[in-house]
Amino acid sequence: MARGLDVSPEFRKLIIKLYLENRSLRAIGQYVNKPHSTVQGIIIKYTETGDLSTNHYQAGRPSKLTIREQRSLVVSVVKNPKITSTILSQNVQEGMQKQVCSQTIRNSLNNAGNHGRVARRKQFISKAYKKKRLELSKMHLGKPDPFWGN
Repeated sequence: MARGLDVSPEFRKLIIKLYLENRSLRAIGQYVNKPHSTVQGIIIKYTETGDLSTNHYQAGRPSKLTIREQRSLVVSVVKNPKITSTILSQNVQEGMQKQVCSQTIRNSLNNAGNHGRVARRKQFISKAYKKKRLELSKMHLGKPDPFWGN
């Protein structure tokens, strides 16, 4: 079931003002035309934190690496593409004093678009083969357009 719309900051201030005037939750709810459970949630949050801001919900576990640390990992991989994730995790442990698994490093690099793929090997072309290819291209240099059609 979806959550309702968030209550505006002005509304929250009004609810807290009425609460500080020692009004009951139900009376405040009737006055602002909101359920008393909503009023109660706002008041509990205010008494615990002293903050009137809206509720912040966090989905999932917080990241071990900050955005800045992730960017520094990407920079180090761009400088040295052949560096391994285990070496990177050791560098993070030494430089940033954080215990990070090598899989975490790979995940952050994947999110940045650096996937651990090996580049295709460049085909070796010998001098003799280069010479033959050059001769072939020179031979076909002056051919008309219909020659190249299927």
